[in-house]
Amino acid sequence: MTVFWLSLRSFRTQILAYGIGLGAWAAAVCFIFTTLQDTLSSIDYPQAILDAFGAGSTGLGDPRGYFSTEFFSLAPLVVGAFVVIASTGCLAGEESRGTMEMLASLPLSRLHLFVWKPLSVLVATILVLALSSAGWALALPFVEVGRDVTVWMLIGATMAQLPFLALILAVGVLLGALAPTRATAGAWTAGFLVVAYLLAAIGAISDSVSALKYASPYYYADLTGILIDGIKPWHQVLLDSITVGVVLVGGVAFSGREFGAERWQFGALLGRRDVRQVALPVPEAARVLSVEARGGDGGRMLAMLGLGLLLLAGGGGAVYGYRYLATAPRVLVVDGRVDAPSAVAYAPANGVISILTASEGDDVQQGAPVGWVESSTDDATYPIVAPISGRVTRVEVRVGQLALAGTPLLLISDLGSLRVSLDIDEADLRDISVGQPVDVTVTALGAGLSTRIASISGVPREPAPTRASQTAKYEARCTLPNPDPRLRVGMRLKGRITIPRR
Repeated sequence: MTVFWLSLRSFRTQILAYGIGLGAWAAAVCFIFTTLQDTLSSIDYPQAILDAFGAGSTGLGDPRGYFSTEFFSLAPLVVGAFVVIASTGCLAGEESRGTMEMLASLPLSRLHLFVWKPLSVLVATILVLALSSAGWALALPFVEVGRDVTVWMLIGATMAQLPFLALILAVGVLLGALAPTRATAGAWTAGFLVVAYLLAAIGAISDSVSALKYASPYYYADLTGILIDGIKPWHQVLLDSITVGVVLVGGVAFSGREFGAERWQFGALLGRRDVRQVALPVPEAARVLSVEARGGDGGRMLAMLGLGLLLLAGGGGAVYGYRYLATAPRVLVVDGRVDAPSAVAYAPANGVISILTASEGDDVQQGAPVGWVESSTDDATYPIVAPISGRVTRVEVRVGQLALAGTPLLLISDLGSLRVSLDIDEADLRDISVGQPVDVTVTALGAGLSTRIASISGVPREPAPTRASQTAKYEARCTLPNPDPRLRVGMRLKGRITIPRR
Protein backbone atom coordinates (compact mmCIF):
# COMPACT_ATOMS: atom_id res chain seq x y z
CA MET A 1 0.00 0.00 0.00
CA THR A 2 2.96 2.35 0.56
CA VAL A 3 3.78 2.21 -3.14
CA PHE A 4 0.15 2.99 -3.95
CA TRP A 5 -0.07 6.06 -1.68
CA LEU A 6 3.29 7.47 -2.74
CA SER A 7 2.39 7.04 -6.39
CA LEU A 8 -1.08 8.59 -5.93
CA ARG A 9 0.44 11.50 -4.01
CA SER A 10 2.76 12.21 -6.92
CA PHE A 11 -0.31 12.83 -9.13
CA ARG A 12 -1.87 15.48 -6.86
CA THR A 13 -0.92 18.44 -9.07
CA GLN A 14 -2.17 16.77 -12.25
CA ILE A 15 -5.40 15.70 -10.56
CA LEU A 16 -6.17 19.28 -9.50
CA ALA A 17 -5.12 20.81 -12.82
CA TYR A 18 -7.07 18.41 -15.04
CA GLY A 19 -10.06 18.19 -12.68
CA ILE A 20 -10.50 21.93 -12.15
CA GLY A 21 -9.87 22.65 -15.82
CA LEU A 22 -12.49 20.14 -16.97
CA GLY A 23 -14.92 21.39 -14.33
CA ALA A 24 -14.52 24.96 -15.60
CA TRP A 25 -15.07 23.68 -19.14
CA ALA A 26 -18.30 21.93 -18.09
CA ALA A 27 -19.57 25.07 -16.33
CA ALA A 28 -18.73 27.24 -19.35
CA VAL A 29 -20.63 24.87 -21.64
CA CYS A 30 -23.74 25.32 -19.47
CA PHE A 31 -23.63 29.11 -19.51
CA ILE A 32 -22.79 29.37 -23.21
CA PHE A 33 -25.71 27.12 -24.17
CA THR A 34 -28.32 29.39 -22.58
CA THR A 35 -26.88 32.34 -24.50
CA LEU A 36 -26.70 30.65 -27.90
CA GLN A 37 -29.65 28.24 -27.78
CA ASP A 38 -31.87 30.24 -30.17
CA THR A 39 -28.99 30.76 -32.61
CA LEU A 40 -27.96 27.11 -32.51
CA SER A 41 -31.54 26.02 -33.19
CA SER A 42 -31.76 28.19 -36.29
CA ILE A 43 -28.44 27.15 -37.90
CA ASP A 44 -28.59 24.26 -40.37
CA TYR A 45 -25.41 22.29 -39.63
CA PRO A 46 -24.23 19.55 -42.03
CA GLN A 47 -25.63 16.23 -40.88
CA ALA A 48 -22.22 14.56 -41.18
CA ILE A 49 -20.74 16.98 -38.64
CA LEU A 50 -23.61 16.39 -36.21
CA ASP A 51 -23.23 12.61 -36.61
CA ALA A 52 -19.48 12.77 -36.02
CA PHE A 53 -19.91 14.56 -32.70
CA GLY A 54 -22.96 12.68 -31.44
CA ALA A 55 -25.71 15.26 -32.02
CA GLY A 56 -27.11 13.76 -35.21
CA SER A 57 -30.55 12.84 -33.87
CA THR A 58 -31.23 16.07 -31.94
CA GLY A 59 -29.14 18.96 -33.25
CA LEU A 60 -27.21 21.55 -31.26
CA GLY A 61 -30.36 23.39 -30.19
CA ASP A 62 -31.17 20.48 -27.88
CA PRO A 63 -29.09 20.50 -24.66
CA ARG A 64 -28.39 16.77 -25.02
CA GLY A 65 -26.91 17.24 -28.48
CA TYR A 66 -25.04 20.37 -27.46
CA PHE A 67 -23.42 18.83 -24.36
CA SER A 68 -22.58 15.68 -26.33
CA THR A 69 -20.82 17.73 -29.00
CA GLU A 70 -19.13 20.35 -26.85
CA PHE A 71 -18.04 18.17 -23.94
CA PHE A 72 -18.59 14.42 -24.04
CA SER A 73 -17.19 13.87 -27.53
CA LEU A 74 -13.89 15.60 -26.65
CA ALA A 75 -13.43 15.28 -22.88
CA PRO A 76 -12.24 11.63 -23.15
CA LEU A 77 -9.31 12.88 -25.25
CA VAL A 78 -8.35 15.42 -22.59
CA VAL A 79 -8.61 12.98 -19.69
CA GLY A 80 -7.03 10.37 -21.96
CA ALA A 81 -3.97 12.58 -22.28
CA PHE A 82 -3.57 12.47 -18.51
CA VAL A 83 -4.00 8.69 -18.52
CA VAL A 84 -1.39 8.30 -21.28
CA ILE A 85 1.17 10.32 -19.32
CA ALA A 86 0.39 8.64 -16.00
CA SER A 87 0.10 5.04 -17.25
CA THR A 88 3.35 5.07 -19.18
CA GLY A 89 5.09 6.91 -16.35
CA CYS A 90 4.02 4.74 -13.44
CA LEU A 91 6.35 1.86 -14.44
CA ALA A 92 8.29 2.84 -17.57
CA GLY A 93 8.85 6.30 -16.10
CA GLU A 94 10.55 4.79 -13.05
CA GLU A 95 12.92 2.97 -15.38
CA SER A 96 13.64 6.10 -17.43
CA ARG A 97 14.44 8.04 -14.25
CA GLY A 98 16.76 5.28 -13.10
CA THR A 99 14.69 4.51 -9.99
CA MET A 100 13.21 1.20 -11.08
CA GLU A 101 16.44 -0.65 -10.21
CA MET A 102 16.26 0.71 -6.69
CA LEU A 103 12.63 -0.39 -6.35
CA ALA A 104 13.51 -3.81 -7.73
CA SER A 105 16.33 -4.18 -5.18
CA LEU A 106 13.85 -3.74 -2.33
CA PRO A 107 11.95 -6.72 -0.92
CA LEU A 108 9.08 -6.01 -3.30
CA SER A 109 8.04 -8.37 -6.05
CA ARG A 110 7.44 -7.11 -9.54
CA LEU A 111 3.91 -8.23 -9.05
CA HIS A 112 3.55 -5.82 -6.15
CA LEU A 113 4.71 -2.91 -8.30
CA PHE A 114 2.58 -3.95 -11.25
CA VAL A 115 -0.60 -4.06 -9.19
CA TRP A 116 -0.31 -0.99 -6.98
CA LYS A 117 1.21 1.61 -9.29
CA PRO A 118 -1.34 1.23 -12.15
CA LEU A 119 -4.07 1.10 -9.52
CA SER A 120 -2.95 4.52 -8.28
CA VAL A 121 -3.37 5.83 -11.84
CA LEU A 122 -6.91 4.41 -11.96
CA VAL A 123 -7.82 6.11 -8.68
CA ALA A 124 -6.25 9.37 -9.88
CA THR A 125 -8.38 9.16 -13.03
CA ILE A 126 -11.52 8.68 -10.94
CA LEU A 127 -10.61 11.77 -8.90
CA VAL A 128 -10.14 13.81 -12.09
CA LEU A 129 -13.60 12.77 -13.31
CA ALA A 130 -15.12 13.54 -9.91
CA LEU A 131 -13.61 17.04 -9.87
CA SER A 132 -14.80 17.72 -13.40
CA SER A 133 -18.30 16.61 -12.38
CA ALA A 134 -18.34 19.45 -9.86
CA GLY A 135 -18.59 21.86 -12.79
CA TRP A 136 -22.04 20.51 -13.66
CA ALA A 137 -23.19 20.61 -10.04
CA LEU A 138 -22.08 24.23 -9.62
CA ALA A 139 -23.37 25.62 -12.93
CA LEU A 140 -26.53 23.78 -13.94
CA PRO A 141 -28.75 25.02 -11.05
CA PHE A 142 -28.23 28.59 -12.29
CA VAL A 143 -29.16 28.06 -15.94
CA GLU A 144 -32.23 26.80 -17.77
CA VAL A 145 -31.32 23.98 -20.16
CA GLY A 146 -34.63 22.14 -20.31
CA ARG A 147 -36.09 19.22 -18.44
CA ASP A 148 -34.42 16.42 -20.39
CA VAL A 149 -31.00 17.00 -18.83
CA THR A 150 -30.33 16.90 -15.09
CA VAL A 151 -27.23 17.34 -12.96
CA TRP A 152 -27.23 13.63 -12.09
CA MET A 153 -27.38 12.63 -15.75
CA LEU A 154 -24.38 14.81 -16.56
CA ILE A 155 -22.40 13.53 -13.57
CA GLY A 156 -23.26 9.95 -14.49
CA ALA A 157 -22.22 10.51 -18.10
CA THR A 158 -18.93 12.04 -16.94
CA MET A 159 -18.09 9.07 -14.73
CA ALA A 160 -19.10 6.68 -17.53
CA GLN A 161 -15.87 7.65 -19.35
CA LEU A 162 -14.00 5.37 -16.93
CA PRO A 163 -14.25 2.07 -18.91
CA PHE A 164 -12.67 3.65 -21.99
CA LEU A 165 -10.00 5.37 -19.90
CA ALA A 166 -9.27 2.10 -18.09
CA LEU A 167 -8.50 0.54 -21.47
CA ILE A 168 -6.12 3.40 -22.31
CA LEU A 169 -4.47 2.82 -18.92
CA ALA A 170 -4.05 -0.89 -19.66
CA VAL A 171 -2.57 -0.16 -23.10
CA GLY A 172 -0.16 2.37 -21.58
CA VAL A 173 1.05 -0.12 -18.98
CA LEU A 174 1.48 -2.86 -21.61
CA LEU A 175 3.47 -0.62 -23.95
CA GLY A 176 5.50 0.62 -21.01
CA ALA A 177 6.54 -2.97 -20.37
CA LEU A 178 7.43 -3.64 -24.03
CA ALA A 179 8.80 -0.37 -25.45
CA PRO A 180 12.46 0.69 -25.20
CA THR A 181 11.69 3.91 -23.27
CA ARG A 182 8.85 5.73 -21.65
CA ALA A 183 8.83 8.32 -24.48
CA THR A 184 8.29 5.56 -27.03
CA ALA A 185 5.54 3.98 -24.93
CA GLY A 186 3.86 7.37 -24.50
CA ALA A 187 3.96 8.12 -28.21
CA TRP A 188 2.41 4.77 -29.17
CA THR A 189 -0.26 5.01 -26.44
CA ALA A 190 -1.18 8.56 -27.50
CA GLY A 191 -1.36 7.33 -31.08
CA PHE A 192 -3.70 4.55 -30.00
CA LEU A 193 -5.96 7.11 -28.27
CA VAL A 194 -6.10 9.45 -31.27
CA VAL A 195 -6.62 6.69 -33.83
CA ALA A 196 -9.42 5.20 -31.72
CA TYR A 197 -11.15 8.58 -31.71
CA LEU A 198 -10.65 9.24 -35.43
CA LEU A 199 -11.90 5.83 -36.50
CA ALA A 200 -15.12 6.33 -34.55
CA ALA A 201 -15.60 9.90 -35.84
CA ILE A 202 -14.87 9.08 -39.47
CA GLY A 203 -16.99 5.95 -39.33
CA ALA A 204 -19.97 8.03 -38.19
CA ILE A 205 -19.70 10.51 -41.06
CA SER A 206 -20.43 8.32 -44.06
CA ASP A 207 -22.07 4.99 -44.68
CA SER A 208 -19.29 4.08 -47.13
CA VAL A 209 -16.70 4.00 -44.31
CA SER A 210 -19.01 3.18 -41.43
CA ALA A 211 -17.28 -0.17 -40.88
CA LEU A 212 -14.23 1.71 -39.54
CA LYS A 213 -16.01 2.60 -36.32
CA TYR A 214 -16.34 -1.05 -35.35
CA ALA A 215 -12.55 -1.26 -35.11
CA SER A 216 -12.44 1.54 -32.52
CA PRO A 217 -12.78 1.02 -28.76
CA TYR A 218 -14.01 4.63 -28.62
CA TYR A 219 -17.13 3.54 -30.51
CA TYR A 220 -17.91 0.89 -27.89
CA ALA A 221 -17.52 3.44 -25.09
CA ASP A 222 -20.84 5.07 -26.25
CA LEU A 223 -19.62 8.50 -25.15
CA THR A 224 -20.63 10.79 -28.04
CA GLY A 225 -24.34 10.03 -27.77
CA ILE A 226 -24.54 9.01 -24.14
CA LEU A 227 -27.12 11.68 -23.20
CA ILE A 228 -29.33 10.82 -26.18
CA ASP A 229 -29.12 7.06 -26.63
CA GLY A 230 -27.57 5.98 -23.33
CA ILE A 231 -25.12 3.09 -23.22
CA LYS A 232 -25.28 -0.45 -24.53
CA PRO A 233 -24.36 -3.00 -21.84
CA TRP A 234 -22.80 -5.45 -24.30
CA HIS A 235 -20.51 -2.67 -25.57
CA GLN A 236 -19.26 -2.17 -22.03
CA VAL A 237 -18.81 -5.90 -21.44
CA LEU A 238 -16.69 -6.11 -24.60
CA LEU A 239 -14.65 -3.05 -23.62
CA ASP A 240 -13.99 -4.31 -20.08
CA SER A 241 -13.11 -7.80 -21.32
CA ILE A 242 -10.47 -6.34 -23.66
CA THR A 243 -9.13 -4.25 -20.76
CA VAL A 244 -8.73 -7.31 -18.54
CA GLY A 245 -6.96 -9.17 -21.35
CA VAL A 246 -4.54 -6.30 -21.97
CA VAL A 247 -3.82 -6.08 -18.23
CA LEU A 248 -2.96 -9.78 -18.07
CA VAL A 249 -0.64 -9.52 -21.08
CA GLY A 250 0.96 -6.41 -19.58
CA GLY A 251 1.60 -8.22 -16.32
CA VAL A 252 3.35 -11.05 -18.13
CA ALA A 253 5.46 -8.57 -20.12
CA PHE A 254 6.48 -6.60 -17.02
CA SER A 255 7.42 -9.73 -15.12
CA GLY A 256 9.89 -10.70 -17.85
CA ARG A 257 11.20 -7.23 -18.75
CA GLU A 258 14.95 -6.59 -18.63
CA PHE A 259 15.41 -3.19 -17.03
CA GLY A 260 17.65 -0.72 -18.82
CA ALA A 261 17.88 -2.71 -22.06
CA GLU A 262 16.41 0.16 -24.15
CA ARG A 263 14.96 -2.09 -26.85
CA TRP A 264 11.63 -3.59 -27.68
CA GLN A 265 11.18 -6.63 -25.47
CA PHE A 266 8.51 -8.78 -27.05
CA GLY A 267 10.35 -11.77 -25.63
CA ALA A 268 9.21 -10.60 -22.21
CA LEU A 269 5.74 -11.88 -23.13
CA LEU A 270 7.20 -15.35 -22.52
CA GLY A 271 7.64 -14.38 -18.87
CA ARG A 272 11.29 -15.49 -18.77
CA ARG A 273 13.52 -14.85 -15.77
CA ASP A 274 16.62 -12.70 -16.30
CA VAL A 275 19.52 -12.18 -13.88
CA ARG A 276 21.90 -9.35 -14.67
CA GLN A 277 24.20 -6.80 -13.05
CA VAL A 278 22.63 -3.36 -12.65
CA ALA A 279 24.67 -0.29 -11.69
CA LEU A 280 22.51 1.94 -9.52
CA PRO A 281 22.81 5.60 -10.59
CA VAL A 282 22.81 6.78 -6.95
CA PRO A 283 26.02 8.41 -5.62
CA GLU A 284 25.76 7.00 -2.13
CA ALA A 285 25.07 3.55 -3.50
CA ALA A 286 27.74 3.35 -6.18
CA ARG A 287 27.94 -0.38 -6.12
CA VAL A 288 26.68 -3.22 -8.24
CA LEU A 289 23.69 -5.22 -7.10
CA SER A 290 22.60 -8.51 -8.52
CA VAL A 291 18.95 -7.94 -9.35
CA GLU A 292 16.71 -10.83 -10.22
CA ALA A 293 13.77 -10.09 -12.48
CA ARG A 294 11.05 -11.65 -10.48
CA GLY A 295 9.08 -13.43 -13.16
CA GLY A 296 7.41 -16.72 -12.44
CA ASP A 297 5.83 -15.97 -9.05
CA GLY A 298 3.36 -18.69 -8.24
CA GLY A 299 0.55 -16.19 -7.62
CA ARG A 300 1.50 -13.83 -10.44
CA MET A 301 -1.32 -14.66 -12.80
CA LEU A 302 -3.84 -14.69 -9.98
CA ALA A 303 -2.84 -11.23 -8.79
CA MET A 304 -2.80 -9.83 -12.33
CA LEU A 305 -6.25 -11.22 -12.77
CA GLY A 306 -7.17 -9.42 -9.57
CA LEU A 307 -5.94 -6.11 -11.01
CA GLY A 308 -7.90 -6.78 -14.15
CA LEU A 309 -11.00 -7.43 -12.09
CA LEU A 310 -10.43 -4.16 -10.23
CA LEU A 311 -10.35 -2.33 -13.55
CA LEU A 312 -13.43 -4.25 -14.62
CA ALA A 313 -15.22 -3.34 -11.41
CA GLY A 314 -14.30 0.31 -11.82
CA GLY A 315 -15.52 0.39 -15.40
CA GLY A 316 -18.66 -1.56 -14.61
CA GLY A 317 -19.38 0.65 -11.63
CA ALA A 318 -19.11 3.77 -13.78
CA VAL A 319 -21.39 2.33 -16.46
CA TYR A 320 -24.10 1.04 -14.18
CA GLY A 321 -23.78 4.12 -12.00
CA TYR A 322 -24.61 6.12 -15.09
CA ARG A 323 -27.52 3.84 -15.89
CA TYR A 324 -28.87 4.30 -12.37
CA LEU A 325 -28.48 8.09 -12.39
CA ALA A 326 -29.85 8.47 -15.91
CA THR A 327 -32.95 6.41 -15.15
CA ALA A 328 -33.55 7.72 -11.62
CA PRO A 329 -36.79 9.67 -11.21
CA ARG A 330 -36.43 13.40 -11.74
CA VAL A 331 -38.21 16.00 -9.66
CA LEU A 332 -40.03 18.76 -11.50
CA VAL A 333 -40.24 21.95 -9.39
CA VAL A 334 -42.94 24.42 -10.48
CA ASP A 335 -44.41 27.66 -9.17
CA GLY A 336 -48.00 27.89 -8.04
CA ARG A 337 -50.47 29.57 -5.74
CA VAL A 338 -53.29 28.82 -3.33
CA ASP A 339 -56.54 29.14 -5.20
CA ALA A 340 -60.24 28.51 -4.66
CA PRO A 341 -63.25 27.77 -6.92
CA SER A 342 -64.54 31.17 -7.94
CA ALA A 343 -67.40 32.64 -9.97
CA VAL A 344 -68.28 36.11 -11.16
CA ALA A 345 -71.59 37.88 -10.61
CA TYR A 346 -72.45 39.82 -13.79
CA ALA A 347 -74.75 42.79 -14.38
CA PRO A 348 -78.14 41.39 -15.44
CA ALA A 349 -79.05 44.45 -17.56
CA ASN A 350 -77.90 47.87 -18.71
CA GLY A 351 -78.37 50.38 -15.92
CA VAL A 352 -77.12 51.94 -12.72
CA ILE A 353 -75.99 50.03 -9.65
CA SER A 354 -78.59 51.19 -7.15
CA ILE A 355 -77.84 48.88 -4.23
CA LEU A 356 -74.98 46.59 -3.17
CA THR A 357 -75.95 44.41 -0.22
CA ALA A 358 -72.60 42.59 -0.04
CA SER A 359 -69.10 44.02 0.28
CA GLU A 360 -65.67 42.44 0.10
CA GLY A 361 -65.29 39.80 2.82
CA ASP A 362 -69.00 39.06 3.21
CA ASP A 363 -70.31 35.48 2.96
CA VAL A 364 -73.17 34.94 0.53
CA GLN A 365 -75.41 32.05 -0.49
CA GLN A 366 -75.90 30.79 -4.02
CA GLY A 367 -78.98 32.41 -5.63
CA ALA A 368 -79.26 35.20 -3.04
CA PRO A 369 -79.29 38.82 -4.32
CA VAL A 370 -76.10 40.76 -3.59
CA GLY A 371 -77.24 44.00 -5.22
CA TRP A 372 -79.69 45.62 -7.64
CA VAL A 373 -79.50 47.29 -11.04
CA GLU A 374 -82.03 49.94 -12.16
CA SER A 375 -82.51 49.32 -15.85
CA SER A 376 -82.09 52.30 -18.15
CA THR A 377 -84.31 50.77 -20.83
CA ASP A 378 -87.52 49.56 -19.13
CA ASP A 379 -87.44 51.29 -15.70
CA ALA A 380 -87.34 47.87 -13.99
CA THR A 381 -85.05 46.80 -11.16
CA TYR A 382 -83.06 43.56 -11.59
CA PRO A 383 -81.31 41.63 -8.82
CA ILE A 384 -77.58 40.77 -8.96
CA VAL A 385 -77.55 37.09 -7.98
CA ALA A 386 -74.62 35.20 -6.32
CA PRO A 387 -73.66 32.38 -8.71
CA ILE A 388 -72.16 30.23 -5.92
CA SER A 389 -72.01 30.15 -2.15
CA GLY A 390 -68.84 31.63 -0.75
CA ARG A 391 -67.12 34.84 0.20
CA VAL A 392 -66.98 38.05 -1.79
CA THR A 393 -63.27 38.44 -2.56
CA ARG A 394 -63.41 41.33 -5.03
CA VAL A 395 -65.90 44.10 -5.84
CA GLU A 396 -65.45 45.76 -9.24
CA VAL A 397 -68.14 48.50 -9.00
CA ARG A 398 -69.68 50.97 -6.58
CA VAL A 399 -73.21 52.22 -6.00
CA GLY A 400 -74.27 54.76 -8.60
CA GLN A 401 -71.96 53.45 -11.28
CA LEU A 402 -73.29 52.71 -14.75
CA ALA A 403 -72.89 49.09 -15.84
CA LEU A 404 -73.65 47.30 -19.08
CA ALA A 405 -75.28 43.88 -19.19
CA GLY A 406 -72.64 41.18 -18.72
CA THR A 407 -70.17 43.45 -16.92
CA PRO A 408 -68.30 41.61 -14.10
CA LEU A 409 -69.40 43.10 -10.79
CA LEU A 410 -68.25 40.83 -7.95
CA LEU A 411 -65.97 37.84 -7.56
CA ILE A 412 -67.17 35.17 -5.13
CA SER A 413 -64.80 32.41 -3.97
CA ASP A 414 -65.60 29.19 -2.15
CA LEU A 415 -62.93 29.42 0.56
CA GLY A 416 -64.13 26.17 2.07
CA SER A 417 -62.71 24.32 -0.94
CA LEU A 418 -59.17 25.65 -1.27
CA ARG A 419 -57.01 24.18 -4.00
CA VAL A 420 -53.53 24.44 -5.48
CA SER A 421 -52.91 25.85 -8.96
CA LEU A 422 -49.56 24.97 -10.55
CA ASP A 423 -47.96 26.54 -13.64
CA ILE A 424 -46.78 23.73 -15.93
CA ASP A 425 -44.44 24.48 -18.83
CA GLU A 426 -45.67 23.16 -22.18
CA ALA A 427 -42.53 21.00 -22.49
CA ASP A 428 -43.47 19.18 -19.27
CA LEU A 429 -47.10 18.45 -20.10
CA ARG A 430 -46.15 15.05 -21.55
CA ASP A 431 -44.89 14.00 -18.11
CA ILE A 432 -47.90 15.26 -16.14
CA SER A 433 -51.14 13.31 -15.68
CA VAL A 434 -54.27 13.44 -13.55
CA GLY A 435 -53.81 11.60 -10.25
CA GLN A 436 -50.05 12.26 -10.07
CA PRO A 437 -48.86 13.03 -6.50
CA VAL A 438 -47.50 16.49 -5.70
CA ASP A 439 -45.56 17.73 -2.67
CA VAL A 440 -46.36 21.37 -1.98
CA THR A 441 -44.46 23.91 0.13
CA VAL A 442 -46.24 27.19 0.90
CA THR A 443 -43.62 29.94 0.85
CA ALA A 444 -45.18 32.25 3.48
CA LEU A 445 -45.87 29.50 6.00
CA GLY A 446 -42.97 27.17 5.28
CA ALA A 447 -45.54 24.40 5.57
CA GLY A 448 -45.56 21.28 3.46
CA LEU A 449 -48.55 19.25 2.32
CA SER A 450 -49.29 16.47 -0.13
CA THR A 451 -51.97 16.38 -2.79
CA ARG A 452 -52.69 15.03 -6.28
CA ILE A 453 -53.34 16.59 -9.66
CA ALA A 454 -57.09 16.76 -10.23
CA SER A 455 -57.26 18.49 -13.62
CA ILE A 456 -55.06 20.06 -16.30
CA SER A 457 -56.27 23.03 -18.34
CA GLY A 458 -56.51 22.72 -22.10
CA VAL A 459 -55.55 26.32 -22.84
CA PRO A 460 -52.61 28.38 -21.58
CA ARG A 461 -53.06 30.71 -18.63
CA GLU A 462 -51.82 33.67 -20.68
CA PRO A 463 -51.78 34.54 -24.40
CA ALA A 464 -49.56 32.32 -26.52
CA PRO A 465 -45.88 33.38 -26.53
CA THR A 466 -44.64 35.38 -29.50
CA ARG A 467 -40.95 34.42 -29.40
CA ALA A 468 -39.39 30.99 -30.01
CA SER A 469 -37.55 31.15 -26.67
CA GLN A 470 -40.81 31.61 -24.75
CA THR A 471 -43.06 28.74 -23.73
CA ALA A 472 -46.71 28.59 -22.77
CA LYS A 473 -47.80 27.82 -19.22
CA TYR A 474 -50.75 25.57 -18.45
CA GLU A 475 -52.60 25.31 -15.15
CA ALA A 476 -52.74 22.06 -13.20
CA ARG A 477 -55.15 22.07 -10.27
CA CYS A 478 -54.88 19.97 -7.13
CA THR A 479 -57.44 19.47 -4.41
CA LEU A 480 -56.81 20.10 -0.69
CA PRO A 481 -59.06 17.75 1.30
CA ASN A 482 -57.92 19.07 4.70
CA PRO A 483 -56.53 22.55 4.15
CA ASP A 484 -54.41 24.29 6.76
CA PRO A 485 -56.56 27.05 8.38
CA ARG A 486 -53.66 29.49 7.90
CA LEU A 487 -53.85 29.21 4.11
CA ARG A 488 -55.08 32.23 2.20
CA VAL A 489 -56.04 32.60 -1.45
CA GLY A 490 -53.13 33.95 -3.48
CA MET A 491 -50.30 32.59 -1.28
CA ARG A 492 -47.30 31.57 -3.37
CA LEU A 493 -46.01 28.01 -3.26
CA LYS A 494 -43.63 25.51 -4.84
CA GLY A 495 -44.83 22.18 -6.17
CA ARG A 496 -42.51 19.16 -6.49
CA ILE A 497 -43.68 16.46 -8.91
CA THR A 498 -41.70 13.20 -9.10
CA ILE A 499 -41.52 11.95 -12.69
CA PRO A 500 -40.24 8.40 -13.38
CA ARG A 501 -37.75 8.20 -16.23
CA ARG A 502 -38.68 5.99 -19.15
